Amino acid sequence: MSYTPWNPDWRYTKFTVDCLEQIQQEFEYVRDHVWHTFSDNDLTNTSPDYWDFSMMPRSGIEEYVPSLVKWLDSVGILDKWTATAFSVVNRASNPMRIHVDSIATDERRVSLNMPFKNCANTWTCWYDCELDEVEVPPEITPEILPHLHSRMIYDPPLQQGRWGVEPCNEIDRAEMDQPVIVNVTVPHRPVSGHDNERILLCHRFTPELTKEEMDRICNR
Repeated sequence: MSYTPWNPDWRYTKFTVDCLEQIQQEFEYVRDHVWHTFSDNDLTNTSPDYWDFSMMPRSGIEEYVPSLVKWLDSVGILDKWTATAFSVVNRASNPMRIHVDSIATDERRVSLNMPFKNCANTWTCWYDCELDEVEVPPEITPEILPHLHSRMIYDPPLQQGRWGVEPCNEIDRAEMDQPVIVNVTVPHRPVSGHDNERILLCHRFTPELTKEEMDRICNR
């Protein structure tokens, strides 16, 4: 089965958020007191080969992040906000495999990312590669759903994510040192240039952000 990325010639656009420091401070509370409600994984794991993408629903964190709520409202996308993930990578070993977030490109095309912890000298890298035809998503039944990872429960399009076939060539990269909208339909993965824990905030929206909304965010 062939796969066609959405808008494959565009990989990312950076933008600014005046209240980024306040948003980061609010998510420190979420990390320390709220996050574990939705994930059994351990954000404090210091193993060099540890990575995680732990999703949290808007309903569980909205009251703790008023600066994010105000900013999302100011750019006209608050009503679409459904979830936010902590994307964690430890060390430069980067075990996360190349992937696309979902083959359902009408439902999940982009991620609106904000740096949270140790994001300088880390990147999202994109690759020219095929997708694995063997690792197809299982049929999601009510019995399976409670056992899924938080990223698949709180962002359902990720149930249709796929792994890339390596080896392959890097075609682009963006440092995650400032807010950025990234194309998650082109094979990609996080890459770190240091040996500290990196955490990125990844905000998701349903219905998906439109090109007009992304242009407004990046050009305001």
